Amino acid sequence: MGKVVLSTGDVDDALLCVLEGHTGQVWSVAFSPSQRVLASGANDGTVRLWSIANEMTSRVLKGHTGPVHSVAFSPNGQILASGSDDCTVRLWKVEDGSLLHTLEGHKGSVTSVAFSPNGQTLASGSSDFTVRLWRVEDGTHLRTLEGHTDQVRSVAFSPDGRFLASGSWDGVVRLWRDTEVVFLRPPKTVNWVWSMAFSPKEEILASGLDDGTVLLWQITNNALLCTLKGHTHLVGSVAFSPDGNTLASGSWDRTVRLWQKTGKTFCSLCVLKARSAVTSVAFLHEGHQLAAGLKDGTVWLYQISACTLQDQGKGKVCST
Repeated sequence: MGKVVLSTGDVDDALLCVLEGHTGQVWSVAFSPSQRVLASGANDGTVRLWSIANEMTSRVLKGHTGPVHSVAFSPNGQILASGSDDCTVRLWKVEDGSLLHTLEGHKGSVTSVAFSPNGQTLASGSSDFTVRLWRVEDGTHLRTLEGHTDQVRSVAFSPDGRFLASGSWDGVVRLWRDTEVVFLRPPKTVNWVWSMAFSPKEEILASGLDDGTVLLWQITNNALLCTLKGHTHLVGSVAFSPDGNTLASGSWDRTVRLWQKTGKTFCSLCVLKARSAVTSVAFLHEGHQLAAGLKDGTVWLYQISACTLQDQGKGKVCST
């Protein structure tokens, strides 16, 4: 059922508790819109649903035959999608954990899944270099987006549903809109894109790279707004708070960095420590807690209000 280990504050004062139960690296975490459930996917091939209200006990969803790289809730919180090394996407009914559909078609690992804002479409990114679109209602394959020349590691819909972003190890972020596509390329060296997230309030896209930086893009003109520096290893996950004023970045350097919106850019707010590489981060929808998936198989919950301004101003590198 999973084990909850209460924090003793020996690692980070902001740490609330540690969730144990997975027997392999945790690749992805996500909170349900209802805020009552936390999902985690791991190398052990399972998805765990942790009940926030019921002392963090969990339900285990089994069926994948390989590591689970990505989990995502539908906007209404009734469906959970999981993408796996077994080349499939599974859609689960959150209420009872039953399997609704198994989506097959990718020729490689499914590394990322994301629901459209209206919940009718699911996007999946894969190591087969493609993005596939699926109809959630019946699991029908709608379309395949091709063009990346390496693994697609992250997919994300813009809040208004106009854009679908895909980030790849080819160093490019593609913005898909109907039949059009826009390329977002870093100005200098090509780095693997590991993660992406749209701001819920503004047309800003964050992308985490293998060189430890986070890039912020202005979608209205496809311009690079800012480069956030501070991590010393790849950034495996980025997430915005519900109000869009805080950005979290999880890194294999065993830290989560919180960046606070200041004018048109973001400045370093604080650094949360972990005992292992951080592979995924997600905000509780009220924004006061943060979940982090770790390479050691645990999930850590942090209290964001415990953060201080001790590091404010560090790590800010902006470009005009």
